[in-house]
Amino acid sequence: MVAACSGATRGIDLSGSAAYRFDGIAAMIWDVEAGIGASPAAGLALGGRVLYLDATQNPIQGIRRLHGRIVTGLADVSWHTLNNKLLVEGSAGVEAILGWTVRPTGNLSTKISLPLPVNPVFQNLALTPSGWYRHRMPNGAAISNHIASHGYAAELGATMGTKGAIAFNFQQEYLTPAPSVLDTSFLGPWPETGAISDTLGTNAITSFYAYLYRQLFKPLYVGYAFSWTDSRFDRRVFTSGEDAGPAMPPQYKTQSAVYPYPTPTDMLAHIVSISLRFSLHPSVSWTSNVAFPFYSKQDISYMPDTVDVYRFHNEKDFGSYELPFSGPLTLESNVTWNVSARTGLTLAYHFFGFPYLEWAYFTKDSYSLHTMQLSVKQRF
Repeated sequence: MVAACSGATRGIDLSGSAAYRFDGIAAMIWDVEAGIGASPAAGLALGGRVLYLDATQNPIQGIRRLHGRIVTGLADVSWHTLNNKLLVEGSAGVEAILGWTVRPTGNLSTKISLPLPVNPVFQNLALTPSGWYRHRMPNGAAISNHIASHGYAAELGATMGTKGAIAFNFQQEYLTPAPSVLDTSFLGPWPETGAISDTLGTNAITSFYAYLYRQLFKPLYVGYAFSWTDSRFDRRVFTSGEDAGPAMPPQYKTQSAVYPYPTPTDMLAHIVSISLRFSLHPSVSWTSNVAFPFYSKQDISYMPDTVDVYRFHNEKDFGSYELPFSGPLTLESNVTWNVSARTGLTLAYHFFGFPYLEWAYFTKDSYSLHTMQLSVKQRF
């Protein structure tokens, strides 16, 4: 929520942020946001935001250059009621997918405080269900294929004294293309079969995670998390092919890629997390987090380097294998400077990486996504 006000506070809040993401291979993404908010009554906050997303994917693995841009306008509301036992937050607006059309977008979540007997272990038990519909995905391929994301999630969490917390989260996401939209990245036409195309259907990604963390001493927090993600079907598809020479039946050298969005299959990870929080100055704070998968696995689909034209036309998935120790590694760090009582700046960096081979982090056999973000908040 851009504007978050509580009690009987009055005032106008302005905020803005600019983020740049790149993977060093093909993806370059700009994500810019500006917002305004106010609190007209106790427990009620109203606001609005304008967002711009520009995602580019350069040619890679037989996929052509893809460029997606979305302008989003949102109205926001946040309402604390029932003696602060219920928090309702929501956004509604429109997304202009440039080069295509305008679509509605929105999300709604409620945080419900649940009664819990007084005890020394768990406090502040809360259930948070949510739902959404959007086209904003930081992926040029997904935007170009007009993929809509809609789904729901629910989280059950509690604090453990003043130094710890525990939570469980379930999420179901559906990815649906616009009617009649085809993936046109395949090269062709093929003499024997005509043009190759792939009709996109509705996919579903299911995920569950649980986490527990505890403060060991003032700057250090240590936690454990378990995550599991699975897709209805993976999106590893053929993206190009060329004649491999005289053969009967005809043979083609091929390329394949996960396209147009990632679809982890039976991916699970046991993760240890470490967080450091320091006050560098009365007005400057620094936080760094590491989430390291000490055990993980996922199913990887594969396709042969050469196929005959008939199999190329009729089959998509030629099999899969289990790859252990291949879960995502995340690193993040941010510095917040409270310039004054009404002005704040935050500079953040986030790293996400996963290997293509066992334990291949930070090598040529891994993928890395970097995000740099600057945020500003001003109260009047």
